[in-house]
Amino acid sequence: LVRIMIPLTIVSAIIAVSAFFIGNNLVPKAYNEIYTLRDDIGRTKEEIKIPSGTFYNGIDGYILRVEEQDKKSGMMHGVMVSVTKCRVSPDLSICTAYLSIFPSDKGDEIMKNINASEKTIRYELGTRVRNQLRIIPELRFFIDDSLDYIEHIDSLLKK
Repeated sequence: LVRIMIPLTIVSAIIAVSAFFIGNNLVPKAYNEIYTLRDDIGRTKEEIKIPSGTFYNGIDGYILRVEEQDKKSGMMHGVMVSVTKCRVSPDLSICTAYLSIFPSDKGDEIMKNINASEKTIRYELGTRVRNQLRIIPELRFFIDDSLDYIEHIDSLLKK
């Protein structure tokens, strides 16, 4: 019985040491290489394909919506949206964003789409500031029509 147990103990010790070495050294290195390769493939896209009519967040720091995109040239046609002012309540529970939309005649449609995507935008904000804020603020969007107002005043002054 002792003659059988000694080789089995040695073999099991070798298997245990090699399993510890593989789990401690090789597996983390392999995972790191896989994730690095996946990120490199994601960064080296030939062209950015933004689906029309939806919000796209594939570029760090930006959320875009494209009305239509020319397939040959890649030119995006439609609407430009910029955040002109943001106000956050003192307890950081509500964020009010004022958006300037060009052309302004599509403002109601764009605001309807933005308000419909408010939860997605809030989720994206939460993933970016999750370590800095305890509470992700509720988002409220309003049209900033100050540029239209200025244009109207200029037209009245020119008359």
